[in-house]
Amino acid sequence: MKVYTDIKKKDLTRIKKGIISIGFFDSMHLGHIKLLKTLVSIAHKKKMIPYVLTYDHLPVKKHKKFFNLTDKLKIFKSLGINHVIVTHFDDAFKQMPPQDFIAHMKKNFLISDYVVGHDFHFGSHQEGSIKTLMQGHCHIYPVDPVTKKGKIISTTYIKDLLLEGKIEQTRDLLGRPYSISGIVTKGKQLGRVLGFPTMNISNDNLIFPQDGVYITKTKVENKTYFSMTYVIEEIVESHLLGYNKFSYNFKIKVDFFKKIRDNQVFNNQDDLITQIKKDLTITETFFSIGSHQLDTN
Repeated sequence: MKVYTDIKKKDLTRIKKGIISIGFFDSMHLGHIKLLKTLVSIAHKKKMIPYVLTYDHLPVKKHKKFFNLTDKLKIFKSLGINHVIVTHFDDAFKQMPPQDFIAHMKKNFLISDYVVGHDFHFGSHQEGSIKTLMQGHCHIYPVDPVTKKGKIISTTYIKDLLLEGKIEQTRDLLGRPYSISGIVTKGKQLGRVLGFPTMNISNDNLIFPQDGVYITKTKVENKTYFSMTYVIEEIVESHLLGYNKFSYNFKIKVDFFKKIRDNQVFNNQDDLITQIKKDLTITETFFSIGSHQLDTN
């Protein structure tokens, strides 16, 4: 994959024309996937290079993301997009006149074809639109939004569902399980004391679902384990079925499938252990497995 960081710098290796989609693609929901698959399909038919222009951040204080940039780039690549322009969303970029943006795309990346949503806007004060692109002699391929039950799928809608713990509805809008990736850190080790050790990750920059207990799968290196996960105050604690190693400072990915219950306060450790066993039974039943079976898919 080739990543560009400056739209004003010419890519001297370009010999084929490019076609581009633009956006933050925060949650990478079904609407985003439809747009990007359309981009790749048209690029193949017209023998062009498919580009995506995205941003390293949004200019919103305490904006929490679904992915870090590395994970987002992996998704682009999985869709067949190997050329990504990552711009710094600073004042200079925000204030760029739409006509200047179009000129940079044509001059530096040989791009005059755009695959965009029906309400696409860009440039200073969001003055640029599909009409602006057409006036700049660009070819436009508008893509209609994806709806579920009559409602347009959006990142805001998905965030609201996550904060309500509605994991299954979230999956329907994403087209995949909601996930959190992070580096395993050392916690209070209460789970290990109770006989249910967990892998703990925290990331202040990512969106977390509502606090509670969830049925999950956790990927460690190249293996995926059935797991039960606690979410509390933007910390994920995953108990992996059939995994008994204890180490830190490596990356894991947790996929969420269903919420079991809200977090509770227990009178004593025995009550807590009894509830954990019940949660594990629900998890095992969901996956229809024994307590030590490993999923390698």
